[in-house]
Amino acid sequence: MKLYQALTQVTLNDELAGQATNFHVTLDTAKPLYHDLPTLYHYIDSVLKLGASHKDNNLKYVSDHIFILENFDFDAHEFTRQLKTPDAQATFAYNLVQDLNRHLTINLDLLEQEVQLLFAN
Repeated sequence: MKLYQALTQVTLNDELAGQATNFHVTLDTAKPLYHDLPTLYHYIDSVLKLGASHKDNNLKYVSDHIFILENFDFDAHEFTRQLKTPDAQATFAYNLVQDLNRHLTINLDLLEQEVQLLFAN
């Protein structure tokens, strides 16, 4: 699965797996993400309907950095308000698409109360 799918579709006790209050998230990857998980969650929350099927969401917001540049309101969100130049916005959008389309497996370690994001590199 891709990271954006994991962040929007995997639930644990009626909460998104990465935001489950009793669990912490661990990342297993040789290549770090460009953005931290809270930033990715804020972005996803602002552009996609969580838990919705693909036909109900505009997936260009997670797959097309040019579309993001043309349609995302960078000034409307605290996590992107500081991105004032076209270069900074383009870098953010490109790296966002790179992060959200990374392939991974999710492992739930119930004993350790961990949501483990295991990235394919």
